[in-house]
Amino acid sequence: MDKLLIERNGLHEEMRNIVEEARVILPGVQALFGFQTIAVFNARFAGLPSYATLCHLVGLGMVIIAVALVMTPAVYYRVAGPANVSHRMVARSSWLLRCALAPLACGLALDMFTVIF
Repeated sequence: MDKLLIERNGLHEEMRNIVEEARVILPGVQALFGFQTIAVFNARFAGLPSYATLCHLVGLGMVIIAVALVMTPAVYYRVAGPANVSHRMVARSSWLLRCALAPLACGLALDMFTVIF
């Protein structure tokens, strides 16, 4: 019984760490999203070629996907509750945070293309 309690506390602590990591990452991703959104209202944005505006919009979509992936572990933890933390939940939450890096990198690269253009 004590071993099960220790393991559950360890999983709970690990899940809390994942949620904290997501909370640290999220403001930066949201700031990027804000800058991407503001760019559309810039007067020079209308003068960009259509492929550059398309790159920007695809980049914006990629950052939205990254935000959703970063937010999912906290929501998952809240819905399932601390009593239902499992190895699978911890592994999936960690995987979601790692997966968020790919669309974030794509979105940032596409926006850098738009800015440099």
